[in-house]
Amino acid sequence: MRVPFRRTLAALLLPVALVAVEPTRAAEQQPAPRIFTPTSEPAVLTKLEALLATPGVLLTTDFYPIDTRFGPTVALDAVVASDIDRQTKVKGLRIRLRDETKPEPRSGSSFLDLDEAVSLSQALTSIAALAANWSGREDQRSTDVSFRTVGGFSVGVHESGRGQSGFLSSGYTDPVRTSIGIGDFATLKLAVDQALGVLADK
Repeated sequence: MRVPFRRTLAALLLPVALVAVEPTRAAEQQPAPRIFTPTSEPAVLTKLEALLATPGVLLTTDFYPIDTRFGPTVALDAVVASDIDRQTKVKGLRIRLRDETKPEPRSGSSFLDLDEAVSLSQALTSIAALAANWSGREDQRSTDVSFRTVGGFSVGVHESGRGQSGFLSSGYTDPVRTSIGIGDFATLKLAVDQALGVLADK
């Protein structure tokens, strides 16, 4: 069965050279105040993000939607980004989350390189197995089991005497987070494996 895909073509032009402006005497006498700009996301990028953010490069980006069966809260795409001039390509995943539990719904996206997608599939198997072996007998202990990617995507399960709850999150600072059921880890793994199968043929 052919997987539908959506293609975008982007030509990123080199930034325009900045023109130096001679400072006024008053500005020379008074040093400019130091401005600290908080960074919401770390500088580390996935190889896929690094290619998509490269200026002066003609890119094609193919998105292959994967049915996750989670509805609008979780969307997963297999992604192939190609540098047309250098004839190179980078493969990976894009995972989009939507939190509809708040008055104003929020969305977030994370990119995963191909090797991270393989590790995510393996991690989902381990998380599902650990969750299945939970007994719930230790009321005084709570445990978090999680897996995080370079691009800020995180998946895991929280266990305590009150029960178990699965979660997905996207982002480092003020992340978008959504809850999933324990049985949904297996469903998500199937979607990730399907995406890996799509990428294997690209």
